[in-house]
Amino acid sequence: MSEDLIPIGVAAQRCGLAVSALRYWEERGLIRSVRNGSGHRCYDPGQLRRIALVRILRDTCMFRLDEIAVVLRGDAPGQRWMDVVEQRLAAIRAEQERLARAERCLGPFLTCTRDHPAEECPCLRDEIDRQLDEGAWTSDPLWTEIA
Repeated sequence: MSEDLIPIGVAAQRCGLAVSALRYWEERGLIRSVRNGSGHRCYDPGQLRRIALVRILRDTCMFRLDEIAVVLRGDAPGQRWMDVVEQRLAAIRAEQERLARAERCLGPFLTCTRDHPAEECPCLRDEIDRQLDEGAWTSDPLWTEIA
């Protein structure tokens, strides 16, 4: 066995994952292991980086595993990796806008000197009026689904 090979338990620990996650990702074709002399799964440094990339794409970028598979494969018939990345970026930007609205709405609650900011805060009232004027809820598919 090469000294560069990393046992599955060590790889899982270094990437903050359960061993079962690595086994599952291997079943899905996202990563590849090699077997050591005892038949245990091990990973070379390149696969360890790939494991870390899958974790980043899943946890930080919020990709589903099927989307990660497309990104890792490169261009696949009918589904280009670039399209998947562009769609995720669009979703992230929409979420950033929603979170910015939430921050503008919640901020006045903490800074208002009134006893009942939900009813009396002029800054909050201004934000509510702004969102009503912009039609914030009619342009947000989440709100139209809830309504």
